[in-house]
Amino acid sequence: MKYEHLAHVAFNVKNMEKALQFYCEGLGMEHAYTVFYDDIYARLKEDGAPEEALARIMPMMGKPWHAYLKVADGQFLELFYTYHDEPLQGDLSDKCGYQHLCLQVADIQEAWDELVSRGIEPTSAIRRGIDRSYQFWVADPDGNRIEIMQYTPESHQLNY
Repeated sequence: MKYEHLAHVAFNVKNMEKALQFYCEGLGMEHAYTVFYDDIYARLKEDGAPEEALARIMPMMGKPWHAYLKVADGQFLELFYTYHDEPLQGDLSDKCGYQHLCLQVADIQEAWDELVSRGIEPTSAIRRGIDRSYQFWVADPDGNRIEIMQYTPESHQLNY
């Protein structure tokens, strides 16, 4: 099997307003669209889902389910609303689960300057990683780690 590209990465977020501000205004992604529970209900009903499945969705009618943010053509970030007080996972670098999202840029210093001008505070300095790519890190409002990376001619990813 040959994959064409990464389609999307998904996160549950505690505060969608803050998340959209961070990813759209801060990182410069585009809010493509939002899916509502009404859409899920309609699709399940159309597919002939059992009444008990439809009944589980009824209390959520009128509420958004998730937002799709465009990173690049055909590549998205999917942010799911949370409607409960369950704690989010945050940084799982020492556990099994989410580790980080990496966004490739053409010019690492330009990306740094632009994010700082938008109010995003990097959590690391720009440095050359073990893979010989330049990188720095930021975190979203829920603590999810995001790597900003610029490939170099020596980057392992380009010589694979």
